Amino acid sequence: MLPKKKRLSTALFKKVISIGNSAHAEFFVVRYIKDKSPLRFAVSVPKKVSKTAVERNKVRRRIYSAINSFKDLSIENMKVILIAKPNILKLNTNDMKPYIKKIFVNLGLLK
Repeated sequence: MLPKKKRLSTALFKKVISIGNSAHAEFFVVRYIKDKSPLRFAVSVPKKVSKTAVERNKVRRRIYSAINSFKDLSIENMKVILIAKPNILKLNTNDMKPYIKKIFVNLGLLK
């Protein structure tokens, strides 16, 4: 799990959803904004992915764990929300890492 200081608050989450840019990947929709405050993340797993909260929470924890494995994020001024798509249920944490890395490279967070 990501430390609380690296996660988005509810107010920031709403701000990113309302005014953020979006990008699409195979297993995620990414919403992001650039601002002057530190890098923060949020993960959203909609009911479209799974009807049970247990499954959605499992996916959310896996995504947070995969994000946490990238310690060398280079940019410190973004807010990022990863929204899971329904086909993510077939991936485990290690399978998610290349897809998340590709997203981070495209956003300029990794080199």
